Amino acid sequence: MSILGMIKSVFGCRVSEDVVAFVRAAGDGNAETLKALMRAKVKVNARDADGFTALMLAAQKGHKEVVEILLEANASVETRHSKDATALGLAALNGHADVARVLLKAGADANAKTSKGVTVLMIPCNTGNSQVARVLLENKADVNAKDVTGISAVHIASRKGHTEVLRALVEARADVESKDSNGRTAIMMAAHEGQVDSVLLLIEAGADVNAKDSNGMTALRMAAQNGHLEVVRVLVGAKADDTTNALVMAAFEGRVDVVTLLVESGFDVNVKDGNGATPLMAAAMNGHVEVLRLLVEAHADVNARSPGGESALSIAAQEGRVDILSVLLEAEAEVDAKDDKCKTALHWAAQKGHVEAAKALLVAGADVNAKSAEGITPLWIAAVNGYSQVASALLEAGADANAKSPDAGTPLYAAAFLGHADIVKVLVQARANVDAKCESGQTALMVAALRGHMKAVRALVDAGADVNARNAMGAGTLEAAQEGGYTDIATFLRGHGAI
Repeated sequence: MSILGMIKSVFGCRVSEDVVAFVRAAGDGNAETLKALMRAKVKVNARDADGFTALMLAAQKGHKEVVEILLEANASVETRHSKDATALGLAALNGHADVARVLLKAGADANAKTSKGVTVLMIPCNTGNSQVARVLLENKADVNAKDVTGISAVHIASRKGHTEVLRALVEARADVESKDSNGRTAIMMAAHEGQVDSVLLLIEAGADVNAKDSNGMTALRMAAQNGHLEVVRVLVGAKADDTTNALVMAAFEGRVDVVTLLVESGFDVNVKDGNGATPLMAAAMNGHVEVLRLLVEAHADVNARSPGGESALSIAAQEGRVDILSVLLEAEAEVDAKDDKCKTALHWAAQKGHVEAAKALLVAGADVNAKSAEGITPLWIAAVNGYSQVASALLEAGADANAKSPDAGTPLYAAAFLGHADIVKVLVQARANVDAKCESGQTALMVAALRGHMKAVRALVDAGADVNARNAMGAGTLEAAQEGGYTDIATFLRGHGAI
């Protein structure tokens, strides 16, 4: 039987299926079978069902002899797979430098790009194969070519940490200051990924350690944010500055080691970022108590203010971080410092419902009746938001249960208005004036009846509220319930003497 006959017998091929056998033989490195099929007039550039030509598969598998046979038979080096790959790209992807050299000698384009602009040279930069990279560079691959996102070979090798490939690129005069579409340079990408060896090599090649991307980020800030201590150490040693507030970012992320290094390197512990936040504020915001202690020990200003007047203490109060509050208060943070709206840390603790934070501030001497620019006390805020535990703590500390806001009455009125019956009960137990009136002459009972808050109505009536009180227009509580359409409340009030 002829060789061709045996092939058909083994593969079960009809003549029309010889292409399958041909491509398979190339992938298997079977030169004799390949030659036999070529003698049977199989087209050398035919594709199998997966879109591969024989040359592509031989290159992918690293069969140099088969590649040479196919090239002698005029196999096309530029034919592309359906996924955009050429034979050269497949050889590069799989690390076959010798095959790549043969293909390049046969005219393969060292600068071929995919539809997304990815060059063949970018492939070994991604896989880390320096031999393939050097073969391509020797054959005039464009070292500075970019894909559609502005990424170049040096970016890829740097962020992947493939230093031997990176070295080859640098030797080939790669532009180490090249920027992608987001303005990021190779050293930024290496720093972001913690690739210290890449960073060292790029610095040696003259990379600007203080270059900024489109968002104003530097390599130092990226490394600090991600906690890459050794990269930070290298960059600081290369005179990277903190104009983009790497220290603030490290504090925000709780990078203790990085913060320690930056502080010990003389970075300003009171530096402010673009939003006016200091490292201390950043640590307080995210609850990083160890970082906070470190900064306090480094003499950070515990009373520094943001543009809105917020301090680290008020930020910690908003977050309910008692441990942070304790450190700040121990460091003599101003407990009653006010922001631009005249709110204190206690106001913020009350607004967020953080009872333990409120208690800590009260123990430290916070003014329980401090008023904001709108004339609102922490108790009024707790009442509005329905935080009964906070309200109880404030009342126990001497909060004025009858302090009025200029526009919204007493805490009791506010609680009744919103139907916070539990707050109503706490306030009446603290001897709040149940018949106090707002500017329009309404009492807490009237507004609770008008808005249909039966539980609040019951609590007020049980506390002795006047069911027949009238507002400035002469309307009473019963009319309020009827106006709101709450017949159950009207019936209840009549049962308690309302007329």
